[in-house]
Amino acid sequence: RVHMNKEVKDLHALDADEIIVATGASARRLKMPGAENAVDAIEYLRKTKPVGDKVCVIGGGLTGCEIAYNLVLEGKHPFIVETLDDLIRMKGVSAANSTCLRDLLRFHKVPVYLESSVKAIGKDKVTIGTKDGDVELAYDSIITSIGYNAGTPLAEESNKHIHLLGDVNQVANLKKAIWDANDLVLKLSK
Repeated sequence: RVHMNKEVKDLHALDADEIIVATGASARRLKMPGAENAVDAIEYLRKTKPVGDKVCVIGGGLTGCEIAYNLVLEGKHPFIVETLDDLIRMKGVSAANSTCLRDLLRFHKVPVYLESSVKAIGKDKVTIGTKDGDVELAYDSIITSIGYNAGTPLAEESNKHIHLLGDVNQVANLKKAIWDANDLVLKLSK
């Protein structure tokens, strides 16, 4: 049986031999004045918040780069701010996919600020700290794609019959979630 639109507030109140929690992760948020006006990557992807023409994409991971590329295809003008020294620098991403995405961003001349961080968000300008000093850039919208936090308050206490699966357990990719689900099914079927 599937129960739709039902909120679970206490896992121990459920009548089940085993409980699998696969609620996903929560988005990290910038903590600085002006960040409250930023659009989260998920909000952009779900098209719940519109963005302007000149878009500052904070975060050059896979999602941030895909968003920047999508913005270019929409005729917009994104730029990426990334703290690391390269884009899409994470484990588990196909080298062919990440190379292709980097090449597409380069082909479309998307400005990328590596080894940079947001220092201040103004009404229409963002100040970023780069290795060469501070730079002030105009923007119409900001999209944050700075990662996710695993965990859920539902399963704070350990219990051998409660299993966290996917991003709620460890933020990763779909391949890891599928393999972890396979491993859990094999464990529970013994």
